Amino acid sequence: MKLNNINIKENIYGHKKKLIYILTEIDRFIKKNDLAEIKILDLGCGNGNAVTYYIAQNFPQAQITGIDIHQDSIVFARENFKLPNLNFICQDIFAENINSQYDIIILSDILEHFANPEKLLNLINNQLTNQGVAIVAIPNGYGPYELERKFCKYTGIEYILNKIFYLKSKLLSKKQNIPYNSESGHLYFFTWQDFNSKADKYNLKVINFRKGTFIGSTLSGLMFGRVSFLNELNSKISDYLPKYFCGSWYFTLKKYK
Repeated sequence: MKLNNINIKENIYGHKKKLIYILTEIDRFIKKNDLAEIKILDLGCGNGNAVTYYIAQNFPQAQITGIDIHQDSIVFARENFKLPNLNFICQDIFAENINSQYDIIILSDILEHFANPEKLLNLINNQLTNQGVAIVAIPNGYGPYELERKFCKYTGIEYILNKIFYLKSKLLSKKQNIPYNSESGHLYFFTWQDFNSKADKYNLKVINFRKGTFIGSTLSGLMFGRVSFLNELNSKISDYLPKYFCGSWYFTLKKYK
């Protein structure tokens, strides 16, 4: 697959690696199923600039819907990413009027923001077509990324860093301010067995998997984030580590027959 408009540098969070995984899985699904029409839902799409817009650019034959509850993010997405096959909706993910079925559902770093992720997995099962797939990215709840976050939180480093980033954004106010829902923290921490067990409970089986990054939280981002080589190394080194030592995981799920 030749990816279009992916001229972005890797960051400490492995954004480029995750994006390529998602686009590659979509391409694999389209080629395998040869559908005349395809509907894609990006749940918790945020401001659209991380995943949703790239999907719409690379798959003009698909109809993409991005849903998020954060109003400022959706306003930004509507104003900046205007494509005929792309629609952004501001509403709760569990709103009753989301009753369509989709061929592909994207959950890019969303499940961990719910205290009860099973409710969302059940929603996926109900809204996927029979041949459809869900593409999921989650942090390893007890891996290097989450351990770093907890260390920063309990030592007060997180508070200090947030103040620094806030002041930096004020000083650079001439630069376009891209909205982000920073109030939505992590409420659930997955283990490998836990995620697979919950997916299985809601009729979803893992058909593909890739390790994400090694580290990648605020402190490591501040220390290494500007060094391109280290960002690339952080993304690649996880491929050679046991899955339990990785900071994040990518899954493709499909309904059981």
